[in-house]
Amino acid sequence: MDARSLGISEKFRPWHDAGLRLVFRDAFPDAQCAAEAPASSVASAPAAHPAPHVSRETAKKSFHRPPKVQRAHHDNSQLKPGQVPQFLKNKEPRKPAPRPAPPQDGGPLFPWDEFRKRLHVPSRTVWTYWELGDDFGPTPSAERRQLFSNIIHHLKWPAGTITFWPLSAQHNGFLLPHPGNFWKGVREAQARTVFCFGNKAFQALFPGHEFSVSRRMKGGVEIFVLPGPGTMLAGNKADKCIVWNALSQYAHS
Repeated sequence: MDARSLGISEKFRPWHDAGLRLVFRDAFPDAQCAAEAPASSVASAPAAHPAPHVSRETAKKSFHRPPKVQRAHHDNSQLKPGQVPQFLKNKEPRKPAPRPAPPQDGGPLFPWDEFRKRLHVPSRTVWTYWELGDDFGPTPSAERRQLFSNIIHHLKWPAGTITFWPLSAQHNGFLLPHPGNFWKGVREAQARTVFCFGNKAFQALFPGHEFSVSRRMKGGVEIFVLPGPGTMLAGNKADKCIVWNALSQYAHS
């Protein structure tokens, strides 16, 4: 085929005669820009140097040779012995977060089966306070025990009137509320009245409600909300009077 009939530029014809038929578009950016540029800009461009003669075999090898990829250079000359290069550190897979270990205390989360042995059935009233979960455990508070023992002694209520039942239990050093098991014990004791001492015990039974000394009804059970043992042990005479008056009036009702 006559090369002149193809309209090939004279500066590219030696490559055609050498056997080159296909080229990448970006291989000759200057030629591509010249082909797309206006005629005035092409005329003012400096003349291109004539292409050197290339044999047919050299042209084929050059065409099929894959382009070289320039790899990023990392200067590891400053690394200390045993130190990992930064670019390798970035490629390390992330380790999954460790799962929390199960409790190792060896006991149940809420030892209600052990608590149940101390529930008197039937009982007219159930007394509860937040720290009772601790006082039902192996290290009860002697001060709280003595406080309620004195109150019960002066009330002189008949047997079968009072039973203590916790609404919290110890777990890994913390008291946790469990109102469901509390109300289950109240029903089993067949109690008609609950005496709830202190704000924390009240919040366990009525979450989000504002604490106040009051009488409430829940599930057919009358609930007396009274000050807790903490304030009474601290010598708060007003709270002591509130508790004593409420219990005394209930005994005569």
